[in-house]
Amino acid sequence: MAPTLYEPPRKRLLSRRAVKVLLVLLVVAGAGGYLYQRQPGWFAHAAASFLGLFGYELVTINVATTPTRANVLLDGERMTELPLRVRRDGGSHRVSAVAPGFEPTEVTFTADGDKHLILTLKPERRH
Repeated sequence: MAPTLYEPPRKRLLSRRAVKVLLVLLVVAGAGGYLYQRQPGWFAHAAASFLGLFGYELVTINVATTPTRANVLLDGERMTELPLRVRRDGGSHRVSAVAPGFEPTEVTFTADGDKHLILTLKPERRH
């Protein structure tokens, strides 16, 4: 009689329950991404509420620009949602406004409370 090799029973890589949980997480993440694209303001408010649970208090920075089509940057990063929300840490931050045909302008503020900033861009000088 020829010797046989022993092969232990094979375990599944993932149980059925783990596959179901991963599938649900994937669907929830996809739905979250879709909703974020459709209603980013709701997510900003939800994030502020969520961070408040962990002691991260946020301040609201209202920004008005002239011209109104100017792009707003917070610490060099373009912001698509206004008002801005920043952690109340007493730190210094820079808000810039840029628009084609205008000279950029910027304001520095301290994140110690809600603020209202007005940035007025001047037309570029023609030589």
